[in-house]
Amino acid sequence: MIKKNFLNDKSLKEIVSKSATYFFLRIFAFVFAYLFAILTTRNFGESTFGYVTLAFSILMISSVICRLGFDINLTRIVAQDKENKQIGLYTKSIIISFLLSLLLSIIIYFNANYISINIFNKEGFIPYLKWISFAIPLWSMILINSFVFRGYKKTFLYSIFNSFGRFLLTTILLITFIYLYGDKYVYAPIVAHFFGLVILCIGSFIFIKKTIKDVSLKNEMPFKLFFNSSFPMFLSTSLIILLTWVDKVYLGYYVEEEKIGIYDISLRIAALIGFTLEALNSILTPKISEAYINKDYKTMQKEITFSAKINFFLSIGVFLFIIIFSKYILQVFSEKFIQGQIVLFICCIGQLVNAFSGPVGNILQMTGQQKIFTKIIAIAFLINLILNPILIQIYDIEGAAISMVISMVFWNFTSSYFVYKKLGIKSYYLPFIK
Repeated sequence: MIKKNFLNDKSLKEIVSKSATYFFLRIFAFVFAYLFAILTTRNFGESTFGYVTLAFSILMISSVICRLGFDINLTRIVAQDKENKQIGLYTKSIIISFLLSLLLSIIIYFNANYISINIFNKEGFIPYLKWISFAIPLWSMILINSFVFRGYKKTFLYSIFNSFGRFLLTTILLITFIYLYGDKYVYAPIVAHFFGLVILCIGSFIFIKKTIKDVSLKNEMPFKLFFNSSFPMFLSTSLIILLTWVDKVYLGYYVEEEKIGIYDISLRIAALIGFTLEALNSILTPKISEAYINKDYKTMQKEITFSAKINFFLSIGVFLFIIIFSKYILQVFSEKFIQGQIVLFICCIGQLVNAFSGPVGNILQMTGQQKIFTKIIAIAFLINLILNPILIQIYDIEGAAISMVISMVFWNFTSSYFVYKKLGIKSYYLPFIK
């Protein structure tokens, strides 16, 4: 049935071809992130990788605050704006986000000592926090540009700037540092990351200029209306980022830095299960927006179901591979990382639920149901916020994994329910459930 639909439908062919591009680039991104982690742990130790992981948590949380939901809303606007009448919204979004991220960067930099010592009780974290503060404006700009590419269905550029380019450049620069200085410069991983983002940010603006021929401040839609529609997306995106990174912040407070690194690696490996869903979402999201504008729910359901079937079988395959070879995968870093095997198993279950539920968040956000999605994520975040400190103190890093999975299961199941209730759309494919 999948093969027949694929051969006869141009839209489904586009989903497969462009999703495949994103998928393979995402795999390469994972390989380079994996290599970055190996180089860091083997040359500078588990503690350094723990500090780097904690710094990345600060970066992700800070940058989502500075983007104000503009990135996701621009994907929707660009996908619908066939005559480029709303380009001014992009320009204004970039200016506002840059100024906000610069302000936050300055605040974090000058309070790095206080944050590191009084909040995380880790004096050694100070230099890492200062370097990551410089990266906040860069990463905010890169992500806004990448989501514009997504709206234009330029999947290759979206993949490069959203995921692949970051660790490709960082790893190349880290190898250069190691070649020149060996293991003497312990801050090499975070410094390499900063300069990698500098190059990536410049590149993103070069390609934006090629994609948007006439960048201006003019737009038909009032910016206030754009901002108001972005705000629910900002809230939901912020909460999702907090959901996925707050566990590491808690771990930064409760456990030693090397355990943060062990937890992060297990989480990254489990995330492989969701790569297929990510890849399909990269092209499916603007299609959902188009179908919704045209009130073409039949096409929307067809494309979602087709994507869900592909995702179902590939996700199961990745899940089984990770479970069977988990010990060998973790050993690549060092023997210490085998401590994260239980965390890996727990996270794999959560990622499988996430993959099976389908693109629930994107469906709700692209069909005017942002407020519902924001409320769901807010509740999930509160669940995670409350459970994390309780379970970490009882079960250590396994407690953080359990907390994350409980909140993930809640928001996926609840979102699936509302997608069906509000739109009559099934976001999932389970062959044993009609």
